[in-house]
This record gives sequence, structure tokens and C-alpha cells, in this order.
Amino acid sequence: MPVSSNTNNFFTHCTGTFLEAKEALLELLKNKDKIIRQDSGAKELFGFAEDINNLVSKDNKEFNSVFQSLTRFLNKNLISKYLQNPANPDLKRELVRQLLFVYAGLGQPLAIEVYNPEELRQIAVGEKTDFEDSVLARTLGKLLVGELATEVEVPLLLGFLQMNGGKETREQMDWKTAYVLALVLHTLWHYFPFLVEEAQQILMENYLYASISAGVPVFQILQNHLLTIDATSTENVFDSLSENVEEMPMDFEFKEWVAVIDIAKRYYASLAGKDPDAFTREQFIKDFYQNNPNRDIMRTWMREVLEVYLFL
Repeated sequence: MPVSSNTNNFFTHCTGTFLEAKEALLELLKNKDKIIRQDSGAKELFGFAEDINNLVSKDNKEFNSVFQSLTRFLNKNLISKYLQNPANPDLKRELVRQLLFVYAGLGQPLAIEVYNPEELRQIAVGEKTDFEDSVLARTLGKLLVGELATEVEVPLLLGFLQMNGGKETREQMDWKTAYVLALVLHTLWHYFPFLVEEAQQILMENYLYASISAGVPVFQILQNHLLTIDATSTENVFDSLSENVEEMPMDFEFKEWVAVIDIAKRYYASLAGKDPDAFTREQFIKDFYQNNPNRDIMRTWMREVLEVYLFL
């Protein structure tokens, strides 16, 4: 189980695994009948939990990876606290909010309206602040699964991003904001081949590492994309990757940060002229995050960064 830092930023919210989330959901559902006998008002909570569990247990080839990556944002500690004290109204309220948010973000049926394109644009750029969280999650979820006019609305999601190397991901961030950002990143990358090159550049230069941390299969998306574009567009992809301005944490206290591109350069230099392969990559990675309780997930993020830069 990952250990949280005192500072909850985007990356601390990304450290959970799908397996942990799935196990937490199953443990929650095991207690359904007992808790509902004590509190009939918990039916809504368990309805969302069952629907999410059923959805991620299905074989949905197009969205399996996305759904699992978003489900892992469920706070396992919150579920555990609720199970220990299901009569606590604050815990119940917060857990219902998370389950509703995740379910809505997966694009599933809900009796909730969605924002129109202009409202979505205003929310994205900060012009509209009096919006409903659940309506926003519902809108983003329907966009993700292609139930809205994606060619019109997906580009509007760029308004949620900052062209500064994703520095907001390093700052204190609550669960809801982190989940919305992850949902935005997943949606943009899901439609990556259909974005204009400028939008693609924004993602590759500012949100590559953050997207990988959120569970976006960046390597696979770029690999497939490169098979369908011409030489000029391919060169533009490589240029954007080389111009990435993100930094990645070297510890889970977030005291030391190193440029993503510098990590790739360090690995390349360590090869001493040899061709990159999985063995040398793992030898390189094992020198990082030693004695770090979150080393497995952080090494996974580094591994995927190196795949993007050296194995495409």
C-alpha cells in the first residue's frame, strides 16, 4: 500500500493501483447487507459501488485500460474508514461523492444533465466557477466514451491545462481536482490522433509524465500514432518529446525534481554506445527510489518514460 506524503499533490493521488481499488470495492460490497440494515440511506452508495465493480469486471477492449486507471483513484483509506464507522455522516457523504464522481467519469448512465460546449469552455478556462462537480464529471465521462460531439468539445479540454510543464501537478491538490485532471488527460490522449498538432504538442511537452502517472498508456498511443502519419508529422512528434519541460520527483517527499528529458539523457549516456534494451533499462531504474515505500509505482512511471524516449 503506497504511503502518502504530507503534501497531497497530483502524484500522491496517482499512487493507488487498480488491484487495491478493486479489493477495496469488494470489501465494501461484502458489508453491503449489514450496513444497509443499519442505514437504508446507504443504498445509493452501494449502488454506485456495484455498478463500478461490474463495469471494470467486464471485457471492454476499447476502454478497459482507461476505466481501470480511473477507478484506481478511489481512496482505499476512505473506504476503510467508512467500513470502520459507517454511521459517520461525513465519511458516508465523502465516499458517495467519490463513487459518484468515478462512476460519472466512466461515462455511465446517470440522471444528470451535461454542460454545453460554451459552458464547458468557460469552466475549463476559469470563467465559470459556479458549476456542479457531478455535472462536470458527467460531461467529461460522456466525452470520454464518445457520446458527445467529440470533435467540438474535446479540444475545449485544453483549457484545463497550463503551458508551464504541468507545474500545478506539483502543488497541493485535492482529490476532486486530481481526478478531473486525470479524466481530462485520459480523454485528450484517447482522441490524440484527431487533435491538431498544436494540441498534441501541448500534451507531449507539458503533460507526458503526468499522463503516464495517471495511467494513460502513452507509449502505446504514440506507437500506434506513428504508424499512421507521414515523415514530417513523425519528426514533429520527436521534436515535441525533446522539448518536454516537465520535471519528475526523485523522492516521495517531493524535495528533489529532475527534468524528464534529463532522465532519458542519463539512461542513454549509461549505455555507452550500446543499444537500449529491457535489461539495461531495469539496471538503470533500480538505482532510483531505493528505500522508498512508493518505489514500485514510481519506478513504473520512470520505466514508461524511458519506453517513450528510447523504444519508440
